[in-house]
Amino acid sequence: MGSICGATKRKPLGLCILLAIILVAPGVGGQERGGLELSPPAVEMVLNPGAERVQEIAIANSSDSKTVRIKLYVAAVTQDRIGGYVVAEEKQAAGTWLELPKDELILGPKSEELIKVKVKVPRNAVGSQVAAVVFEVATESANKRISGIGGEANFVHRLTSVFKITANSRANRKAASIQELKVVSGAEDRRYGKYGKNALALVCSVINEGNEFFATRGRLVLRNAEKRRVKDVPLGAGRGIILPGAVVDLASIFPAGLPSGEYTAEVTVYYGSSRPLQAKIPFTVKDKTATSGESKIAPHLRLTVTPDLLQTQLPGGAFRTFVLSLTNRESVPVKIRAFLKNMVSAPDGTLMELDNEDWQWSAIPWLRLEENELILEPGKKRNYRVTVAVPKDASGGSRFALLVFEAQRLDGAKQAAVTTVSTPIFLSMTGKTELKAGLDQVKAVPDPGGVWLFGGTLTNQGNTNLTFSGKINLYRKAKKPKAVNGLTYLGEDKWELVEAICLADTSGWLLPGCSRLLIVPYDKKLPFGEYLVEMVVDYGEKIPVKGSFQFRLAGDDSGKK
Repeated sequence: MGSICGATKRKPLGLCILLAIILVAPGVGGQERGGLELSPPAVEMVLNPGAERVQEIAIANSSDSKTVRIKLYVAAVTQDRIGGYVVAEEKQAAGTWLELPKDELILGPKSEELIKVKVKVPRNAVGSQVAAVVFEVATESANKRISGIGGEANFVHRLTSVFKITANSRANRKAASIQELKVVSGAEDRRYGKYGKNALALVCSVINEGNEFFATRGRLVLRNAEKRRVKDVPLGAGRGIILPGAVVDLASIFPAGLPSGEYTAEVTVYYGSSRPLQAKIPFTVKDKTATSGESKIAPHLRLTVTPDLLQTQLPGGAFRTFVLSLTNRESVPVKIRAFLKNMVSAPDGTLMELDNEDWQWSAIPWLRLEENELILEPGKKRNYRVTVAVPKDASGGSRFALLVFEAQRLDGAKQAAVTTVSTPIFLSMTGKTELKAGLDQVKAVPDPGGVWLFGGTLTNQGNTNLTFSGKINLYRKAKKPKAVNGLTYLGEDKWELVEAICLADTSGWLLPGCSRLLIVPYDKKLPFGEYLVEMVVDYGEKIPVKGSFQFRLAGDDSGKK
């Protein structure tokens, strides 16, 4: 299916995504330091090996009287456990993909200079490189030396523009694992103590084991002793980006704690791979405190299951067998429990388990597992079979299920950690599919950060999975001509196109009966006037589905409302 948008997709600088996912902002640079302003604070690009590109960085001195001398250099960037970028203080050694035209500049009062940074990707490059262009104030009066307890410290003004560059190579590898899953109290970890004396945090530590950075988003489900779902919340992901080799703590915080009782925490982390990371851990809360002990630490087990997806198209009465490969990469035996769950699409496009067994689009009645429990010895691989039997009188459309493998170490340790690996199953009936979609709740919402959020809700009203592309058309009503000689213009209102913006995030699944929240951020100032937001979504039919919303901004031409 072709996209209704062009090949070029605009990425607003003020990018704001729901579910607390922030993909670009590095938290360094972009702010004023001693009258200096820098733009852009972050650059992200994908280039072919051997390619070159020039990126301009604007550095401005807004002071009315001071002249500033600035040193320029490229520095390495690492990442801390909460996802923040850490820029090295010293100049980066050889191997950087960035070249600067100079190593020093002088900015007079009320002046600006464009620095042309050359990006050169080596011909044999793979993966991602993250580095920062550092602008360090060299003027002595701009920096301070402060005495205090324990000695003296130098405070140096530095602004940085972070470059995240990925080589477009087949050797790029996205790989990640859950290093640790634990429940901690604010008293144990001061990072969470600021939320309250009873605060509890579910912390999932994810390590990037590949050679390119990726964005994460996650989901946390809490179940009580009766296995009933009591919480279903986003798993906080900091800035969402994890650099190669970095370990980042994704945390969901409960400021008031949790009622006393037995719980199981289930986490799912999506990072761009066809299969998300999953793990679960039991814990106990007593008097607003999570009990300690070995069972609260959950290392992720290295169980490999291929393929990532089971998908086929079958006529009524057909029979087929799927074969999966299970590999135990641990040094101890692993006990594996296999079962089937219904699945639905979440509003962010990810897949989630459905607790209710009664589901119209369930494939479970058509599936049979080879066995429900097995033990896999260390380093061993084995095949696992799933059979499909489609009833002759089955109605049209598609059916879905999740094949879930729960793995646990068998090494005698007091360890209750469980690693979950889920494989979606997608069964489609031959020649009986119906594509149908609805679009509603199209809105334009001003965000406190100065960003507009345009979007709506797309609902799958058909009987199979939907794939789609779309755009937002933003129009402004043209002013009517003024009355001339007592004659007033009575023609229809004219709408002028301000901008067409592609929906950037159209990946994922949209199963029948499920809805997808589609959001486009827009960070440009809007002059006063009347506006029309038109949302157009192509889902494979000849006529796309549309929705619109009108709003009015009252004020002056500065865009103030």
